[in-house]
Amino acid sequence: MAQEYKSNTTVTIKPEKVADYEVCIKVKDSAGTEVKVYKTVKVTGNALVNNSTVSATSIALGKTVTLKGAASGGTTPYKYAYYYKQTSQDKWTTAKDYSTTTSVTITPAKATTYDVCIKVKDSAGTEVKVYKTVKVTGPLTNNSTVSATSIALGKTVTLKGAATGGTTPYKYAYYYKQTSQDKWTVAKDYSTTTSVTITPAKATTYDVCIKVKDNKGTEEKVYKTVKVTDAALKNTSSVSATSIALGKTVTLKGAATGGTTPYKYAYYYKQTSQDKWTTAKDYSTTTSVTITPAKATTYDVCIKVKDNKGTEVKNYFTVKVTDNALKNTSKLSATSTTLGSSVTAKGSATGGTSPYKYAYLYKQTSQEKWTTAKDYSTSTSVTITPAKATTYDVCIKVKDSTGTEVKTYLKLTVKG
Repeated sequence: MAQEYKSNTTVTIKPEKVADYEVCIKVKDSAGTEVKVYKTVKVTGNALVNNSTVSATSIALGKTVTLKGAASGGTTPYKYAYYYKQTSQDKWTTAKDYSTTTSVTITPAKATTYDVCIKVKDSAGTEVKVYKTVKVTGPLTNNSTVSATSIALGKTVTLKGAATGGTTPYKYAYYYKQTSQDKWTVAKDYSTTTSVTITPAKATTYDVCIKVKDNKGTEEKVYKTVKVTDAALKNTSSVSATSIALGKTVTLKGAATGGTTPYKYAYYYKQTSQDKWTTAKDYSTTTSVTITPAKATTYDVCIKVKDNKGTEVKNYFTVKVTDNALKNTSKLSATSTTLGSSVTAKGSATGGTSPYKYAYLYKQTSQEKWTTAKDYSTSTSVTITPAKATTYDVCIKVKDSTGTEVKTYLKLTVKG
């Protein structure tokens, strides 16, 4: 009985188990008349739930996995038990029997699939199990590749290191050699670098070896073959300019791709209106030659390239040579002024080879000694204030970047 007759209007009860309860409430008035009412109360359970997990569902052989116990519902405190076995076997291994420990780490001994069972039991003795699967990958495997198994001479190929299994981290080493040779070239020794690019120097077949080593020192090698084909010889020669001033130079630049290295170059030129070629330099490994055309006209240039197999390819160019002599176009701001006033000497030039420099000098016409208003500089003007009413000679010099100098003389009248 929750409570005998009292004047209280409410009573609290706490059911002790999961069940259907019948409740009877009696009411009695002051005359002793009694009335009963019956109610049914359904008490449901808070079921224990096993929320346990594993830290990974796939690991490499030699790595660990953590079994993590967790639960909700039921009646605390909880206890956990941990078991595992190979999926193909029947016998379970106890990692840890029931305790309050909430995690256990195991190291599977074989590359196979494992079943894991984590049990949870609450304080009322209710037990719930959960099952997980963990895949353990096998021994170190070298999965390295090359970006191409056939390339043209002069092109590159990338050696790509990759591995699975074993114990990370991995290190890689890269080697290559001509198939016909015995000596290997080290592209890169052991490191964590996962790719290396090489440029084979000869049109032949190459062997490539990529090694991988895991954290325990286990090493696996993989071999690949790369065929290097002899690409067609191309003459990529050039000239430094297609138009120059007479007296200037032009550089003939030999260059090539494809074919079989090493290359040799030969350089020739002639006036377009003529038939006879001048040899600037016959076949050699020289990659540039400078010529100075002797006439203001159009010239033809021929650069030949020959590879190691004797294949020859020619390339033709045209160079226009103009008669562009340095000219001094300097002047005065006025040819007549009054005493006490100033006049500006303005330096200017065309032709030749810029940049230009200017020098400014003046003297009385009746005298021989020149006064330097400003020596050579890049200044394009100078102000002169004559000190006497007379006639003055003004000399403006211009010099180009090759040192060529041209003078101009001007007259200035100063009135009193």
